[in-house]
Amino acid sequence: MIIRVPPILISTLVAIALFASGTRSAPPCSIVPFPVARDSQTTVFIARATGDTIYAGAGTVRYRVGGGHWSTNRNDRRIFGQRVVISRFAGAGTDSLRSVFARRGDSSVVVTPWDYDAGCEPAVWGRSFAWTPRDSVGVFTVLLRNRRHWAGDSPTFDAFAADIEPYPHSIFYQHGYHDTGAEERGESLTIEEFFEFYLSLPPFDSYPDSLGYRKAICAWAAAHPTQAKRFPASRVTKWERC
Repeated sequence: MIIRVPPILISTLVAIALFASGTRSAPPCSIVPFPVARDSQTTVFIARATGDTIYAGAGTVRYRVGGGHWSTNRNDRRIFGQRVVISRFAGAGTDSLRSVFARRGDSSVVVTPWDYDAGCEPAVWGRSFAWTPRDSVGVFTVLLRNRRHWAGDSPTFDAFAADIEPYPHSIFYQHGYHDTGAEERGESLTIEEFFEFYLSLPPFDSYPDSLGYRKAICAWAAAHPTQAKRFPASRVTKWERC
């Protein structure tokens, strides 16, 4: 979820969240299954998953074969992505996407899932490459590949730490880790609300200290009191004591 970020940023984002709440250290590659900051390199979109997969290859990703949470020790595994159909999008690469969608007359893209190892390095995904339930609609926060590394004519994205993608259908949500069971209890943000919440987060490189970050989060909470009480926004605002 979400966090939608490269695995190398996961421990950094955890450190930001803990620093803002007064804690100075975090275990390496600890995972927060929702975003705490917005990454300028990330594309965020709402999409419906299809049951189709397509060969995508690794693109420019330097990955490890094993050592991940859901990875495989096979060094001959071909890397595929799942086709999803976008209904709303923002963030990096939006001009390119609009151009492609207009030319092709459809808004389907390919998302390649990745695992990560104990050192936060990408690892080959060992589960099904159709890892998102067919016809489910969720929010993806992913990285768009350079055009020469697309799967054919389909814009191709990498979902690093795919066990938290997409909101709210990730493995973390399916198993209720880290209080993500709030979705089943009707206590979480809707898909549209989560999309807007992500876009409202302070950009990753825009706040100089924990005080600036706290002010930005608490200002959003004051303007959105109902959403601020719902997971995962409630976790972020609780950290900041808004």
